[in-house]
Amino acid sequence: MTLPSTVADVLADRVAFEVECIDRMYRSVYVPQLQRELGLIGYLRGQLGCTVSSTAPLAPVTGAFSAAVRGFARDHGIPIRVRGSSIYMPATSAPGIHPRDLPEPLRSALIGPRARSRLHRLLFIAGHPSITAAAQALGIWHSALHHQVVLLERASGGQLVNRRLRPGGTTILTPLGRQLCQQARDYLGIWPGPGTP
Repeated sequence: MTLPSTVADVLADRVAFEVECIDRMYRSVYVPQLQRELGLIGYLRGQLGCTVSSTAPLAPVTGAFSAAVRGFARDHGIPIRVRGSSIYMPATSAPGIHPRDLPEPLRSALIGPRARSRLHRLLFIAGHPSITAAAQALGIWHSALHHQVVLLERASGGQLVNRRLRPGGTTILTPLGRQLCQQARDYLGIWPGPGTP
């Protein structure tokens, strides 16, 4: 029997790091005087030079911090759960594979709420001549399905579906779209079918 030698060994692939209310964590841990009203007012006036006591000047600081965290997560393959949503890509999405070890574009496509659902829809689209035909088969609006494709394309970093008229027999998916569909099948076992989410 082998025992883990470090805390990292024990926690690897078992613990999701979740940061909620980073402003409260910062306030409580790093700058405890910001816990009091007068401390916050002093910070706004003294450090930021505000003449009116308003938290509006904190928005750029919070936005920059949030962007840095999202960039770090993207660069290191760390899944992010959008606040207020319970859907994100857990490590168990690909049994035995850590999210950071998934290939691109699949890793990027799986970040965000309802990402797996969008992959199901992309595979469903692949079996139809157009997004409109796939939307009709699913019984949803064309614009709703198109929006899901656009979100998936943004996450994947390129166009996934050909939107121009194509000669007969030409696939609706671009090479990147075909690659993403193949990775979804290989790593996650996602296949389109009736009742596609």
